[in-house]
Amino acid sequence: MVLVVPYTPTGSKEVIVVSSSAIGITADLCGTGNQRGALCQVLDASIYVTFTGPLTTPGAGDFEMAAGTFFFDDCANRLRFKRVTTDARVVVQAME
Repeated sequence: MVLVVPYTPTGSKEVIVVSSSAIGITADLCGTGNQRGALCQVLDASIYVTFTGPLTTPGAGDFEMAAGTFFFDDCANRLRFKRVTTDARVVVQAME
């Protein structure tokens, strides 16, 4: 599968460790208030993801992304991550 994203990578990138507590992208990594896009890749283990806002806690009723999965959101401040069973890492590339 090829993921075509109509955005350009910026110089901002981070690796997030996803554990049993919900976590979002570092403040302002993807522009002021994380209003720009983010391309993400799950590296180690499955995670739950929500695309609905910075205060939500992902769980079994949300999206589950397996290791190796890429996904994109055009407004990074909506993304929240939580591990399924074991800690995982997610690479986040800011896009504009």
